[in-house]
Amino acid sequence: MLDAELARFIASPVMIIIGTRDTHNRAAIARGAGATVVKGSGMVEVIVSEWQWPDCIANIHATGHIAATFVRPSDYVAYQLKGRGTLRTAAEEDIRLSRRYVDDIVDTLGGLGVEPQLAAPWIVNAKAAVIRFDVEDVYLQTPGPGAGALLRGVA
Repeated sequence: MLDAELARFIASPVMIIIGTRDTHNRAAIARGAGATVVKGSGMVEVIVSEWQWPDCIANIHATGHIAATFVRPSDYVAYQLKGRGTLRTAAEEDIRLSRRYVDDIVDTLGGLGVEPQLAAPWIVNAKAAVIRFDVEDVYLQTPGPGAGALLRGVA
C-alpha cells in the first residue's frame, strides 16, 4: 500500500516518465498524461497516449513490466515505482483527469520558464489509454546521496 503523501505526490503536477520492455528486454519509453493511486488497492493508474507511444503500449500487452518515474520539476524530488500492469481504454473520468493534469503541468512548467508550445509535444493525451499496475517496488530517485534507495519492496 502506498502512503497518502506519496499518493498525493503521484497525483500532483509532476513529470511522468514510463519505462517498459518487450519480450527481448528492449526498452521503450512514454510520457504520462496524468496519474492517480487507486484508493485502497495500492495500484497506480497512469494515462498514456496510445497514438504517441505505441511501443510502450505494445510492451505492456507483451510483458506488463513497467517502471514509472514521477518528478516534481521545481526541485527534482523523484520517485520510481516498478511493477506489472495491464492496459485499458480511458474512460471519460480518465480523460477529465488527464485534461486537468495537462493544464496543471503546463502551468507548473510555465512558472519555471518553459513556454507552453515547448511542452505541448511531450504532454499528449490523444487516444488515451490507462496502464494500471500493482506497485512492487518504490525507489527514491531524487538526485543526491539517497538516490536509488529502495523505499519499499515486495513483502
